[in-house]
Amino acid sequence: NYSNKESEAVEKVISSKWLTMGENVKKFEDNFSKFLGENSYCSAVSSCTAALHISILGLNLAWLKLQKIITGQTLLLNSGTCTTTPRP
Repeated sequence: NYSNKESEAVEKVISSKWLTMGENVKKFEDNFSKFLGENSYCSAVSSCTAALHISILGLNLAWLKLQKIITGQTLLLNSGTCTTTPRP
């Protein structure tokens, strides 16, 4: 069950007209980074595809080289992902 606190927070975000990149997103990123600990960073993204993309960039794997992954490296993707995600 949700309390009035959660309802008010949702209403505040909706009325701000900043559903995806408002001040609450920055607060979430900062708080989650602190929760993860030292040398941790957090970037909120708008979709799972964007999350997979940024993850691959973080692993230093270029989109265009996915089919030529160096021997010994494996890229695992969720079976429910968009079918175009692993395509070069």
